[in-house]
Amino acid sequence: MAKIKVEEVIDHLERVFKSGLEETMKEYFPDKPFEIKDVYRTFRNKVAKKCSYWENVPDRFVERD
Repeated sequence: MAKIKVEEVIDHLERVFKSGLEETMKEYFPDKPFEIKDVYRTFRNKVAKKCSYWENVPDRFVERD
C-alpha cells in the first residue's frame, strides 16, 4: 500500500476540486447563492478532519514518474 498526505493532495488539486464542487452546487442548488471559496474551504476542512494525516491507498491508485 502507498500512503498519501490527504491535505496536500487536496491542496494540489484545489482548482479541479473547486470547479467540480461549484458545478455540483449549481446543479443541485440552482437558485441558492453561495460563495465557492467558502463552500470549498468548508469541504476541505471536513475532509481533512475525517482523514489521518497519512492515508493508505492501494498501490494501483498511485503511479510514480
